[in-house]
Amino acid sequence: MKRFLPSILLFLIGGGIYYMLEILWRGFSHWSMFLAGGACFWAVDDVNRRLKKGTPIWVRCSIGAAIITVLEFVAGCIVNLWAHWNVWDYSRFYFNFMGQVCLLYTVIWFFLSAPLIWLAAKIRTGVEQLFHIKR
Repeated sequence: MKRFLPSILLFLIGGGIYYMLEILWRGFSHWSMFLAGGACFWAVDDVNRRLKKGTPIWVRCSIGAAIITVLEFVAGCIVNLWAHWNVWDYSRFYFNFMGQVCLLYTVIWFFLSAPLIWLAAKIRTGVEQLFHIKR
């Protein structure tokens, strides 16, 4: 169980960060965005840990933006199209796909990926050291 602690913590912190970013950006959020943000933070960290050392940051950020965009699309299909909760609608943005994702936010995710990758690595390393967890 102890070996899952860094992933659980990343999920919770990522969910909190995403939820707060939504409130700062749009003035409100939805509990489903906490789950989406947690999944994004955990997934970006998981993939980045598997990449070779020395992988350029632009590649890591591109992968991070792709992961976040795909998870946002899946979450949008569930909460907006299937459940009809109408949490967001990007249909007014250029280059949107089904109103669930758009190019503008993918670009934003690209630039936000760098600090998120750094933060996730610091959190994971700190938790592993604190609780003597071996990889």
